[in-house]
Amino acid sequence: MSKEVANTPGYWVAQRDPDAIGKSDWCIGVDGAPIDYVAVCSERDARLIAAAKELLEASLKAVEWISETPLAKRTENECCIYSLCTSAILKARGAT
Repeated sequence: MSKEVANTPGYWVAQRDPDAIGKSDWCIGVDGAPIDYVAVCSERDARLIAAAKELLEASLKAVEWISETPLAKRTENECCIYSLCTSAILKARGAT
């Protein structure tokens, strides 16, 4: 795992809010610990937030892999993936 990703505590999990009565609220917390109500949101958003660490790790790996190919030899798909991944990485780091 990359050092940059390792600073994110634990792996995140999403689960239905146990305190929600008749609602479809979801909570986000750190895996292996009691759910700390970091956020209460929709199931769709909770699942996306819970996957953030793995998505960042995948983006870093994709950029690393594509960077091994000289720019002039990259395919259009590689250029597109590189651009999307670097944009997401910058956003995750608070640079955009």
